[in-house]
Amino acid sequence: MTELSRENAVLTAQCQCKDLYFTLTVPSSLLPLRSHICHCSVCRWTHGTPCIFNALIPAGITPQFVPPSGLEQLMPYTFPGSNCVCYFCSRCGCHIGDVGPYDGKWCLATSLFPRGQAVFATRTHVYTKSAAPGSGAGGLFKYIPCIGDNKLGTWNPSDSSELLAKLMPVEPGPDGRERLGA
Repeated sequence: MTELSRENAVLTAQCQCKDLYFTLTVPSSLLPLRSHICHCSVCRWTHGTPCIFNALIPAGITPQFVPPSGLEQLMPYTFPGSNCVCYFCSRCGCHIGDVGPYDGKWCLATSLFPRGQAVFATRTHVYTKSAAPGSGAGGLFKYIPCIGDNKLGTWNPSDSSELLAKLMPVEPGPDGRERLGA
């Protein structure tokens, strides 16, 4: 559910088992929130999917957990080589989001929000260079060039970036082709 006013929108989100329930109060002027499709090997490995949809939440806006749910019910995990803390529901394992190590900003899974398309606008593919590196396939992003009339851009760190160096290598399957790492 989303409650809209002239000044703010209250967005609601919950995990699959509904143990975690929270709201975000966002200035209406910021809607729709920008979201991205992440193709990094950490996301692909932890989710067992070719990509995930996330939204970087603006500074100063944090999930407000509705009792009895709370931050203490989240299971934190920092993937080896990553700097951010990933949070999952301790009961159903649903990915809630990540918190950046330097700025404390939340990056939330858009699938938690029942009206996702109404409050998020996917604009970018990120970490596309880590999708099937060296295979020539280029990853799933090639097959999703736009959503509706919106052409999606791409973003990658520079080739010398620590961020790219920390990405997990792709492990080929018995046939030599890339396989999902989950």
